[in-house]
Amino acid sequence: MQTLIQPILGLDNEFPASVFVLNHVTSKRYGCYCHQNVHGLACFSTEGGAAKFGQYI
Repeated sequence: MQTLIQPILGLDNEFPASVFVLNHVTSKRYGCYCHQNVHGLACFSTEGGAAKFGQYI
């Protein structure tokens, strides 16, 4: 397992006050991603961003 030491995607030391995570009702799983062999939970700072991602999965 590899743990990232530095923040990614420009979060630096700040984290949004609210985050949105998709829950796929049918499978009862959460919206995840895999990018360059790194798996993670897809979190969004806006509900619209989460909804848009939900259309792709």
